[in-house]
Amino acid sequence: MKKYLTEEECYEILDKADYGTLALSQGERPYLIPMNYTVIDGEIYLHTAMKGRKVDILKENKRAAFSIVISHKLVEEKFTFNFTSILYEGLAQIVENKNEKVKVLESLVKKHSKNFLQEAKKVIERSCDHTLIIRLKKEKLTGRLSKMD
Repeated sequence: MKKYLTEEECYEILDKADYGTLALSQGERPYLIPMNYTVIDGEIYLHTAMKGRKVDILKENKRAAFSIVISHKLVEEKFTFNFTSILYEGLAQIVENKNEKVKVLESLVKKHSKNFLQEAKKVIERSCDHTLIIRLKKEKLTGRLSKMD
């Protein structure tokens, strides 16, 4: 069985997954980076260093895609995989507002380290000004489920 997921199902999967792959393009060269993320109000947020290849590429080309794959399992006798995948396409925007940056960093902690939110608040306050937050403004969201067993 193969099926396309509804937008609601796509967001449920995005909430479950730990990380995805950010896809950028510099000229004719693709650049893909595995990253953890959080979703707030239907938009994907990522955090990174203030400088680096991602930042340089985003200055030239704000178009980005983000993909995740979960529940992947080889079905040897059918020569295929079972999987659930999401592809999120959009424009990357740098978040400048400190309150929004703190909200994103707290959301990341809640998603990945929920038992350490109190400890994380100090780290967030200390590192917020030195952390770049990227918002992916959704243009297209698609998801697929493939189950062949």
